[in-house]
Amino acid sequence: MEALFADVIMPLSIPRLLTYRVPKEMWNEVFPGSRVIVQVKRKLYTGIVRNLHHQVPEGWEALYLVSVLDIAPILNPIQLEFWDWLSSYYLCSPGDILNASLPGHLRLNSDSMVVLSAENTSLPENLSPKEEAIFIALHEKGSLPISEVEKLLNQVTVMQHIKKLMDKGLVTIKEEIKESYKPKMEGFVSLNEAIDQEQLGLLLDNLEKKAPKQVDVLMRFLQKGQPFSKNKQEVSKSDLIKGLDGADTALKALEKKGILLLYEKEVGRFGFVAEIQAISELSPVQEEKLNEIHQLYQNKSVVLLKGVTSSGKTEIYIRLIEHVLQSRNEILYLLPEIAITAQIISRLRKVFGHQVLVYHSRLSQNERVDVWRELIQRQQKNEKLVIVGPRSSLLLPFYDLGLVIVDEEHDPNFKQQENPRYHARDASIWLALKHKAKVLLGSATPSIESWYNAQTGKYGLVELNTRFGGVALPEFKVADLKDLNKKKQMKSIFSPELLEAIKTTTEKGKQVMLFQNRRGFSPSVECQSCSWMPQCTNCDVTLTYHKNSGQLRCHYCGYSSVVPTVCSNCGDTQIKTVGFGTEKVEEELSIFFPNLKLGRMDLDTTRSRAAYDRIFSAFSSGDTQILVGTQMISKGLDFANVGLVGILNADAMLGFPDFRSFERAYQMLVQVSGRAGRRKEAGQVIIQTKNKNHPVLKWVMEQDFTSLVQHEFMERQKFSYPPYCHLISLSLRHVDNRLLDRAAFQFSKDLRQFFGERVLGPAYPVIPRIRNQYQNCIMLKIEKNASYAQAKTILRNCIDKFKASEFRAVQVSIDVDA
Repeated sequence: MEALFADVIMPLSIPRLLTYRVPKEMWNEVFPGSRVIVQVKRKLYTGIVRNLHHQVPEGWEALYLVSVLDIAPILNPIQLEFWDWLSSYYLCSPGDILNASLPGHLRLNSDSMVVLSAENTSLPENLSPKEEAIFIALHEKGSLPISEVEKLLNQVTVMQHIKKLMDKGLVTIKEEIKESYKPKMEGFVSLNEAIDQEQLGLLLDNLEKKAPKQVDVLMRFLQKGQPFSKNKQEVSKSDLIKGLDGADTALKALEKKGILLLYEKEVGRFGFVAEIQAISELSPVQEEKLNEIHQLYQNKSVVLLKGVTSSGKTEIYIRLIEHVLQSRNEILYLLPEIAITAQIISRLRKVFGHQVLVYHSRLSQNERVDVWRELIQRQQKNEKLVIVGPRSSLLLPFYDLGLVIVDEEHDPNFKQQENPRYHARDASIWLALKHKAKVLLGSATPSIESWYNAQTGKYGLVELNTRFGGVALPEFKVADLKDLNKKKQMKSIFSPELLEAIKTTTEKGKQVMLFQNRRGFSPSVECQSCSWMPQCTNCDVTLTYHKNSGQLRCHYCGYSSVVPTVCSNCGDTQIKTVGFGTEKVEEELSIFFPNLKLGRMDLDTTRSRAAYDRIFSAFSSGDTQILVGTQMISKGLDFANVGLVGILNADAMLGFPDFRSFERAYQMLVQVSGRAGRRKEAGQVIIQTKNKNHPVLKWVMEQDFTSLVQHEFMERQKFSYPPYCHLISLSLRHVDNRLLDRAAFQFSKDLRQFFGERVLGPAYPVIPRIRNQYQNCIMLKIEKNASYAQAKTILRNCIDKFKASEFRAVQVSIDVDA
C-alpha cells in the first residue's frame, strides 16, 4: 500500500510548504484544511494541511505528523485557494497568510520546558548560585518553561546555565504543547431530579423558620426556572443571586442539602439583546439607485456606489443585504477601521439581530476563536450571517458568500502595512468572484483606481448626488492663517472666525467637531536659540510632546524621554513647544470655553476596547459638546446634531511627498466636512490654511470630484503611476547604512538587467531610519499591458539571488500595488 503524505502550511516565513508522512492510523482523520501538529527540529508547531498525495519526497525522509487537532477541517477549499492567491499575488510566504488569518489561540506551538532528571533528587555539590537556584525551583515544581527560568534569574540569557546543568545530567529539555484557548464558562442552577413538587413544598415549610434566606433563593429559582412546568429551564447563578443579600451562602447550603445542583457549562461570548426594528423606508432617489445596482449586477460583479456624505448609502446597503440573504447565507461588510464598527453594528443589529457577527483585532484571542467556531457552527446549521469588521475579517472561513460590501472603499486602512501586505478591497473582489458573489464598493470620495475601473467599464457605477432628506451640503469658509498672523489676529491656534462659529453653534444647542490629524500636545519642542530639537535615539524623527504624561515620545518605536530643561546643543534653557496636536487643541479649548464639555478621539484616548463606545456615547447623547480628533472622526460616523466642523491645519496634508497626496487630502477633507449638518439644517465648515488658493481646497469647497480626477488622471498617465501601471515597492533594511547602500545599489543593478527604466531608485525615504534600521527604497513600475505575473516571477528570482549573496543579512520587504 502506498504511503500518504501531507503538504503542510507552516506558521513560519518560509517560501514553501513542508511535506510530512501521515501515520496510517490518521489516514481517515487528516483532510486539506485540518490543523495538525508537526515537528521542525526540536520544536512543535501547528500547521494547516494543504494537500494530500502519495508522492515520496526526493532526497530526504519525511517526518511523521505528530497529531491531528480537528475532527473536521477548519478551512474549506475556497479559503485554501484564497490563501494560495494571496501568497502568490502579494509575494509573501504561505506562513505569513496563516499567521494573519488564524487567531493566536488556534496556533498551538510548543514551549521549551526544563525538566529535572528523575534520578536526581538531592542537591548536588559544585553548582553555581544560579544553577543551584534553577535546580531548587525544578525540585519543587518538576519542570519550568524557559520564560519562568528567565524570571527566576532576572535575566534574558539563561541557556548557558541550563546547558551546564544538562552537561552534568541533572536536567533535560522537552517541548510541550499548551492549549491557550479558554471557553467562556458560566455557573447554572437546576433542581435535583429526585425531588418532586410535594417534597419541595415540605422542604420550603421546614426551611421557612430556620433558613429564610434559603427560602428566598428557592422561591426565586422556582419563579425563574419553573422546574415543574413544560417550560422548565436551568437558571444562571448570577441571575439567581443578584440583589439578594446572603444568597451565595444560601445557595451553597441548598447544594449541600442536595436540593439544588450547581454546575458550570460553556456559553457563547456573543449573547446580546437587540430589539428588532423594521427596515427604514427608502426615499424615491435611494429606491432608484438600489434598482440601478440590481440591474448592473445582471452583467457586472462589482459596482461602485459614489454617494455624497449623508446621502443614505448605509440604508441602501441594508436593503441589499436583506435581498441577498434570501438566496445566500453570508454577507461580508468591510469597514476601514474599528472606530466605525460600533455605530454600524448597532444599526445592523436593529435589523438583523443575532445574525450579525463582529470580528476585529480589539477582540481578545479567546473571542476571536469563538468567532471562528461560531461561524463554522452556524454554517453547519445553514444559518444566515452578516459578518462585520475591518480588513482582518476578510480572512475568516466563508462557505457561501453572497455579497461583499466595502464601505469607504477609498480608505488607506484597507491596505495592510505589515506582512502579508494585502489590500482588503482588491482581495475581497477575488474572493467574491470565487464564491460567485457580488461586490459593492461605497464611498463619497472613491479612490482614483476604483473610479478609473468604473469609467472604463470594468465596474458598474451608480451615483447618489443628493443628501438624504434634501439637506444641503455644508457651507465652506476659509480662514487665511497667513493674513491673520500678519495682522496678529490669531488667538492661539484658532482663527477669530472659528472661535465665533464655535460660540454661535454651541449656543444654538448644536455640536462641534474639530479635526487635527496629529495626536499629542506638540509635534516637538525646540531650543529658541539654536533650533535644536530632541530626536528619537532609534529613529530619524523628532519626539512628540505629550503633556498629560509629561513625556516626549516617538510614534514609530515607542521610545520616550523626559522633557529637557537645557538644550543639549547650546546649553540654553529657553525650550518651547512647536506646533500643536489634539491634546493641545483640547487644552486651549478649555481656556476659551471653560463651561463646555470637551472630548478627544485619537490613538491615545482609544487604547482600551471600551473607549470607542464611551466617546461615541458621550457625543451621541449630547454630553460632549465639542469633539476633537484625528482622522478617526473623519469617516463613516453619523451624528445628527453636528452643526460645525473645524479643520485646524489643512496644509499638513497638502504637502506630503507622495503621488497620492492630492487624492488623500481631498478625501480626508471631504469626509471630515461631511460630518456637519447631516439632518435638517446645512452645517458649516471652516478650513484654516496658509495656502487658501491651493487647488485641492478649491475642489473640496466646491465638492468638485471631477476636477480632482481629471488632474490626477493627467498627472499619473504622464508620469506612469496607478491606475496606468502596477507599482511594486521594495524596501531594503539593515542597521549598517554603508552596507545597505552597497546592497541597494547592487540589487537595483540586478533588477535593471530585466526591467530597465521601469526601476526607480534606490533612494532613502523621508524617514531613513526606524527602530535602528536604515531603509532604502526601490520602486518598480509595470505597465498595464505587460504580464504582471511574469514580472513578479522575475522579481522573486532576483530576490532569491540577492538573498543568496553577500547581502543575505539585508531584509527585503515587498509591497505589491503600493
